[in-house]
Amino acid sequence: MKTIAKKQLSPAQEARANHRQNLVETSKQARKDIRDWSRLDCPVGFVRRTLTLNQTIVSIYMEQTGAKEFKTIGEWNRQGRRIRKGEKAFPIWGAAEKATIQKRLLDRGEDTAHWHALWPIAYLYHEGQTHTPEQANKMDMVALEPVEIYGKPERTKNPNVVAEVKLSYIPTLDNLVQIGSSKDAAAYIGTSIFDPATIAHHETMYALMLNRANKCFAYYKASEGGVSATVLDVRMVFQAAILSNASAIILTHNHPSGNNTPSPSDTAITQKVKTIGEAMDIKLLDHIIMTPDKAFYSFADEGMI
Repeated sequence: MKTIAKKQLSPAQEARANHRQNLVETSKQARKDIRDWSRLDCPVGFVRRTLTLNQTIVSIYMEQTGAKEFKTIGEWNRQGRRIRKGEKAFPIWGAAEKATIQKRLLDRGEDTAHWHALWPIAYLYHEGQTHTPEQANKMDMVALEPVEIYGKPERTKNPNVVAEVKLSYIPTLDNLVQIGSSKDAAAYIGTSIFDPATIAHHETMYALMLNRANKCFAYYKASEGGVSATVLDVRMVFQAAILSNASAIILTHNHPSGNNTPSPSDTAITQKVKTIGEAMDIKLLDHIIMTPDKAFYSFADEGMI
């Protein structure tokens, strides 16, 4: 009998699978609550408010946490609030398509018992997991998250009509970080960019965005890899730099081993980013390799840029 090896999931895929399974179990409890509420006697003249599945799931989260409001990252951001680093998200079911998955499966005569395996998931955070607008304004940095970089073309009768590309970025201009040397950059990177819980676990690369006064106003997580390597897509770095109108960038990544000596691939990617940046008038000021004990290697100090 032939044995089929089970496909190994990446950590991100495994996390999403766990979120989905937890949401399925929460949904079972929510459906039971909805059924129980429907059996309650309703006083004359009282209009019963029927909660949707998602509303019931949120009510369960409220009971578990004591929180009063649950919103998406986008909804909190529009109120000037920012999600605290390391906070755990609460999953709910995403918006259904016009032709729901269940209906399409039923139309094909297929079993809908496992519809939740295909349904989209959204994530919520409660007010206790956010910085207030005042706290957010005092934060030294704001994570750069490109929004609406690619437009989705609407269906029209003219086949030659294409999507309009819209670039959107809202900077936080208070308390910008002045970078005057590699020591300044490494001090900030070591205390505010890398997560102490993961800097010794796996490699991550960031790109710091600077204006013409060498003030750092944003950062972008460019890649995340394994114990000894991470793969950088240079296009994404410059996409973020252009989006935020940066005049210069500083690359930084960590070596979990504690050895801050650059590898040949580190040197190669540094030269590649430098060359492309010169053509685009976006200067690469430095590439800093950090270690868990906050020792660092500066390509600029060593004359490698």
